[in-house]
Amino acid sequence: MDNTIETLPAQIVIKFSKWKLVRFIAMIFLFLGGVMLLIKADDIIKYIMAIFTIAISALTLYAEYPMILILQKPHLIIGKTGIETSDGENYPWKDIVNEKITAIGNAKPTYYFYFEAKDVRRTVKLQDLNLSPGQIIEWVKKYRQAFYNA
Repeated sequence: MDNTIETLPAQIVIKFSKWKLVRFIAMIFLFLGGVMLLIKADDIIKYIMAIFTIAISALTLYAEYPMILILQKPHLIIGKTGIETSDGENYPWKDIVNEKITAIGNAKPTYYFYFEAKDVRRTVKLQDLNLSPGQIIEWVKKYRQAFYNA
């Protein structure tokens, strides 16, 4: 594919995956199920199961609630002019060097996107996003190449 500025989309907006929302809703139902089990518990085993279910689902809901609030906010924007991060910082292609993706961990690695721009090293966590780390680095390469070919 010809990677010219004209052939690429104006920008690629990378957001958190919608599966986070599905998981959050499932935890709400699990919490409500635990409450119902607690109300109807007639022996100690059901009571313990209800408390355990409520505790685990409540902790998960508490931990993931901030992520749900920023679900629609762009996490990373890769565009014709450069890269914009979730905090609103914009880095033009002429200033970006040494961009790479690194995996940390073995069984289920966490991926990070690193780049440097004007005496700043940026690290962006690539967890639970709508694009894979491989797709993200491919878009970065395409936009970088198109910028320098323009």
